[in-house]
Amino acid sequence: SSMGIYTGEQITIKNLLYGLLIVSGNDAALALAEYNAGSEKAFIEKMNTMAKKLGLEDTHYKNAYGLDNTDAYSSARDLAALATHLLKDESVREIVNQSKVIVKSETGDEHELINTNILLGQLGIKGFKTGTTPAAGECLIAFAESPEGHEILSVILGSKSRFVDTKILVDWIYRAYVW
Repeated sequence: SSMGIYTGEQITIKNLLYGLLIVSGNDAALALAEYNAGSEKAFIEKMNTMAKKLGLEDTHYKNAYGLDNTDAYSSARDLAALATHLLKDESVREIVNQSKVIVKSETGDEHELINTNILLGQLGIKGFKTGTTPAAGECLIAFAESPEGHEILSVILGSKSRFVDTKILVDWIYRAYVW
């Protein structure tokens, strides 16, 4: 997936984060990695170090954009822990809650970004992250808020219908869980 940036385009980090989190822009991921660490390889080292700091025991990164690699892996537990950590940042909450946004680069180019999470606004879902690869199948981390204001996070991996599975899980949580 791509947000459509090009070599030499000047764009803010926040707008790259929109491209990364809304449309799974691999180009945005690589640009952020190179900006942050100088190279994708150096960024991957930083990602694996941070994974250890966050206690992600079943996660190992091999690229900046999450595509399949035989030596890359994660677990539902680790993805939930990572999402919980990221949701502490209000700007992340703002970004993942957008169904559509147009971001502009410093060079004047516009990028229309349409969120791949079609569940936004349904069942109190306020965002988070979709993903699909041949090895992982359809995946969806969903962040929702119950009518009573309780926050929940669901993680669906290896699905053939991630949106249906997430709706069933979130609905079940609302009906079955007592806060």
